[in-house]
Amino acid sequence: MKQEEKIISLIKLLVSQDDAKREQSYLELRQSKNKFVLPLLIKSLDDSNPLIRKFSVDLLGDRKEEGSVMPLIKKLKDPDIRVIMSSLISLGEIGDIHAIDEIAMMLKDDSPFFYFIRLGAIDALAKIGSREAVKYLIDAIKEDDILLMRSTIETLIRLDPYSSVEPLIEILNDKTSLCRDQAIEFLGLLGDKKATEPLLNILKEDDMELKICAAQALGKTGNEECLLPLAELYKETENRLLKKSTQEAIKTILKKHEIQINNLSKEIIDKLLSTSLSK
Repeated sequence: MKQEEKIISLIKLLVSQDDAKREQSYLELRQSKNKFVLPLLIKSLDDSNPLIRKFSVDLLGDRKEEGSVMPLIKKLKDPDIRVIMSSLISLGEIGDIHAIDEIAMMLKDDSPFFYFIRLGAIDALAKIGSREAVKYLIDAIKEDDILLMRSTIETLIRLDPYSSVEPLIEILNDKTSLCRDQAIEFLGLLGDKKATEPLLNILKEDDMELKICAAQALGKTGNEECLLPLAELYKETENRLLKKSTQEAIKTILKKHEIQINNLSKEIIDKLLSTSLSK
């Protein structure tokens, strides 16, 4: 009984006004091997004080207690945003795949704090690191917000790189999307040949920034099919930055494949020579 009382006392000190006492109680609870810590921390998840709930969630995450996964999942519906965010962090730290479905539901959160919650959910799924999360992230990839989209793509690339190619192409083809330049960047990094034609189509659009991004991305893909269109663009454009990006893309592709000029067709040679590749 004395052991239980000590743990309860330490939990209450988590909201002490005394910084030293608060930090010491947290440290003791995090390191304690006492068998009463886990059940009492889980019980405190329902405390009326939201800070007690938040710190209890943090401790369960720090301790990586497997038996706390389901109680932490329930806290994703807590009325206090601090508890929700801490729950996402703790579930990510514990890394149990059984939490994936519930965390993924937070990717569609529409509360006033949706932005933070969705970012927290993406980060938690990244930490868990399971391919089970891929299908949910693909659904979330079309969020027309640069930060959310980048975070989702970065996580997808970590879990299953090429699962993001098709969704990125869809964003690229959507002329109303605010994230087309981001889609171009990632498609270039992924280097999948399926992105070649959509990227080449961007070179025909009027948006100069997108054209420059597309030229750079095509260089990164290293696809030989891009050489002639890039050379033609170089010859036609008067924009200095686009010329430079196009020239660098051509050089990158030639270097990647160790292509010699005399191995190319006369049409491509004529176009490439006009890009002054020797500069």
